[in-house]
Amino acid sequence: MSTRVTKVQISFFKPTGFEDTHFVDTEDRALAATTVMKLYDERMLACMNYITTNHHDQRHLGDRALLEPHVTFQSKVGQWIVDCFGEEVAKSQDERNHRFLEEALELVQSLGATKQECHDLVEYVFDREKGEPAQEVGGVTVCLAALCNAAGLDMEACADSELNRIDNDETKAKIREKHAGKPKFGRFRFRDAGSPWDAAKDMTVEQYRALHEQDWSKILSDEV
Repeated sequence: MSTRVTKVQISFFKPTGFEDTHFVDTEDRALAATTVMKLYDERMLACMNYITTNHHDQRHLGDRALLEPHVTFQSKVGQWIVDCFGEEVAKSQDERNHRFLEEALELVQSLGATKQECHDLVEYVFDREKGEPAQEVGGVTVCLAALCNAAGLDMEACADSELNRIDNDETKAKIREKHAGKPKFGRFRFRDAGSPWDAAKDMTVEQYRALHEQDWSKILSDEV
């Protein structure tokens, strides 16, 4: 077991003009820096001079307290996707687009939206120019929070509950099986019924990843 932690030193310009040192229980220096910066408000960070990170042996800390790393929900989900499907699926923007849209439709369907309303909104959106992704992410998040308020749902509690529900080997195996049978669009149309993907429910994570990499290579070669 590793005894390495990360030492983070953060310095501020005047009028504060001081330096802080923290030790974070992780070897990930970027994560350690983010964790420490979360301790200060925007006014303090505006006066930041520099921040440095170095690995340190935990056995030499004495009585110094260790900070727990600040792990975001997004990073937890990112790790879950990789663990479940492998990096190819996790990094496929087409795949993530489809799965996000599917879940968004399932949410509004559960709250009473009709198929015709969804079709009408598709026509409305695609008749306009494309938006800027970062702003659209903000809009999605704001609207989801507003929808949860209207529906009497706790957005953060629902998110944490769902991630906890699916973060086990049995559920991951069921999700891989379900994923193999989903409708295929774009590049995913090549995965027809009767392909090795139909056996995904019986595969280990390693076998699933190997199949995806092999299948993806074939798709790309077919498209060239």
